[in-house]
Amino acid sequence: MFQLDVLIDTSVLPPNVMSLRDDKFIDFVKEEAGHAAAALLEVQGINCVKSLLMTDNVFSIMDLKSNSLNDFKNKYGYMQDDGTFVIQHGIKGNVQYLIDLLKKKCIDDAKLAKLSKRNQLLSSLDKTTDTSSTITKATSPVPSNSSSEIITSKSSNVSINEHKTYLIDTLNRWCEKNKSKFDLSQLSLVEGQHYFISIFDDVSGALKGNIKCCCKKSLSLTIFRGKFQLSNFYRHLQDFRNGNTCNTIKEIIKLHQLPSSTTADNQQSFATPNTVLHQGSSSLNFVPSASVSVTIPSNSTFSTSSSISISTDDHESIEKSSSSSLKTKRKLTWTCNGSGKSGLYTNYYRHCDRCSYCTPQLEEEKQQQFQALNDKQRPWSEWRRTGASCIQHTGYDVEQVQELYSMCEQPLINYCSHRSEQLTNSTTTSYLSPMNLLVVTLWHLKHYHTERYIASELNLCQPAVNYFLSAVVDILHSCVYPELISLPADMTNRRTPHGHEQNHKLIVDSTFIAIPEPYDSEQRKASYHAKSSTNYALKVQVACDFHHRIVHVSECYHGSVHDITILRESGLLEHVNDSVQIIADKAYVGEEYVANPRNKPHGRELRNEDKNFNRDINSARAAIENINQRLKTYAILGGIYRGAIDDFHKATKIVQVVSALCNLNLNKHPIRR
Repeated sequence: MFQLDVLIDTSVLPPNVMSLRDDKFIDFVKEEAGHAAAALLEVQGINCVKSLLMTDNVFSIMDLKSNSLNDFKNKYGYMQDDGTFVIQHGIKGNVQYLIDLLKKKCIDDAKLAKLSKRNQLLSSLDKTTDTSSTITKATSPVPSNSSSEIITSKSSNVSINEHKTYLIDTLNRWCEKNKSKFDLSQLSLVEGQHYFISIFDDVSGALKGNIKCCCKKSLSLTIFRGKFQLSNFYRHLQDFRNGNTCNTIKEIIKLHQLPSSTTADNQQSFATPNTVLHQGSSSLNFVPSASVSVTIPSNSTFSTSSSISISTDDHESIEKSSSSSLKTKRKLTWTCNGSGKSGLYTNYYRHCDRCSYCTPQLEEEKQQQFQALNDKQRPWSEWRRTGASCIQHTGYDVEQVQELYSMCEQPLINYCSHRSEQLTNSTTTSYLSPMNLLVVTLWHLKHYHTERYIASELNLCQPAVNYFLSAVVDILHSCVYPELISLPADMTNRRTPHGHEQNHKLIVDSTFIAIPEPYDSEQRKASYHAKSSTNYALKVQVACDFHHRIVHVSECYHGSVHDITILRESGLLEHVNDSVQIIADKAYVGEEYVANPRNKPHGRELRNEDKNFNRDINSARAAIENINQRLKTYAILGGIYRGAIDDFHKATKIVQVVSALCNLNLNKHPIRR
């Protein structure tokens, strides 16, 4: 049988075919598939390769019933006896050939990029490892069950044991170098006891690595210049200083902790000269092998107050400015409480020249710079021109966006300042202004575009988009959510504008967020929700008052959790009493201060009083149902949630932020007048 694949030759395509748009793309289609194929794509608004490949069926336009398409259908199709049209077979073949050709081009480009990356990885590894392809003896402690085993990665000529040995040596050097930071006499972490390294090839043949701490926390290892990096594990270890994780490692630190002298005999004083710090304004007190703090108040040299933490190690010698000298060898470091940065004392003034917390003039200049960037940087420079464009992309008009920006302006500016300092060596502006960070996040929440699509639209890398979206959601949760959503303090004295029961103050109902089918059977059982489009969901409870504003949003739960369980764990029942009661549906039957519709007695009809009560309850409940539907207009809640389905903390933040944003719209466009 003749194989059609031999006809697909991507060499006939121009090298820049993936970047062709609009008229240039249509001209390319005319040249490759004919004028009829170009007309078929042009009438549907398909103006680039991406839009063509993302269109499910380019021939479905023939099934549309529209008088404006009759001329097109008569020219490029056949009318059947039942009045429907089909595209001419030659045109269909040309378009299908073009689609297959472009798909093959995309696959070839992806393979080429992957191969190029792999070659760079291999060349880097060849430069940093010996020419031998196996290792039989490790240079640092390696478990006996793997030291004699020779395993070669399928994706490179460097054995897995060589990668593992490199990681163990690197971690041992890190322990030796950083034991003084933990005030330890010795710090030694053994592979197989304190951590476990796993290096393997995934199903696609790509080399992957994981490291698992003895506290059961597993971290992925990234590859940079042909080597696995331990930066994630370093960050995990340094969190022990804050008492956040890993009791086993903290026991190691406790066993080898150096004794700390706190007596007055061991304390010495050091006063900086007037040219450094004003005499008498502060002093640095040294304690051997310990850290002390000194506060530098506002003065002519430092225009804002800065808190400096001074730590000493036995590395360098610092002379006292007075007649006597400090005999003990010390290392003097500082830490800025505002930015969290630290360094050697010799670099302190350079830090002050650049730090917005220490130099308010720099802060004003940065605010002016960001304000100018807000006005000229897209997409805000384009969306703010008309209210319709702003509403289309973010769901809010220009006035509402500016109101949101005023609530979280300073945290956004601080984030941009930190980001701009990280990119000081960049020749181009590769970060977004504060206003653009806000509107792009609103755009993401409203339409739930993929991070890859947002990155391509903004000319940023995908990790950068992922990073700032998470950061801005955190900012909105800390600034906007408390501002727009809270239980009224005077709820008892408020008059109920609806219903005959004056003690009904809140309306409660749950809603769900559809999620993909979990892989684990236990998770599938816990997340099952019959009303979800995927049969699996996260569930959240929303409460509103009779002014039809959201006043409370619970945490996220598995889809199978009962509504009344969420109510009991939400803390909302702590605010109810005889004069403050909740209206809910029949799923909440069983609580004292929750009013539900009354059931029909067995074999009898409802009394007129009960019917009127149910009518009032259902009429009031219509408001919370309407609010839940407004929440679903945000695609991140109305569509299928793509985030980690077991990260309830992040999902809760997103739901609460979206609820606060929905309240902003409810203030301007209420449900009932």
